[in-house]
Amino acid sequence: MRKMAIKKAQAWGVDLIFAIVIFIGVLVFLYLHIFNLSFDKQDTFNNLVYEGKIIGDSLLSEGFPEDWNDANVVNLGILSNGEINKTKLEKFYNLSLSDYQKTKNLFNVAHDYYVFFDEPVNLGWNNISGIGSNPASSDNLVKVTRIVVLDKKIDNMNIYMWS
Repeated sequence: MRKMAIKKAQAWGVDLIFAIVIFIGVLVFLYLHIFNLSFDKQDTFNNLVYEGKIIGDSLLSEGFPEDWNDANVVNLGILSNGEINKTKLEKFYNLSLSDYQKTKNLFNVAHDYYVFFDEPVNLGWNNISGIGSNPASSDNLVKVTRIVVLDKKIDNMNIYMWS
């Protein structure tokens, strides 16, 4: 009789250990999964903001070389004497139409971008509403705004970044 009681106690103890291990494993999985989702979203948001600032900083420079074109551009910049240079803006616009991926590489960003001003910009031959890839729909969208001088007026240059 005593042997049987010992075997039942051992079987119950092993079942309890397996149940506890499975329960703790599920809790650890849920904990890691839930927190990784929120950390991933925060990382994505931070990356989008960072890349938007990179594009803004680059565009609000004179670029390199100072009189750059599609063939020799190293750094895209659209300013001259502290104001938006429409010739450089047009070059940027045309480059984004012909080789959008090259512009992303020049900015050194992984996510898509769309640069636009509060009002469409008249380039003489055309009014452009924006430059880059217009976000149709996305889960993560960030807007970075910079104040610029365009046509002797203060305007906002907006940059959408998304993944």
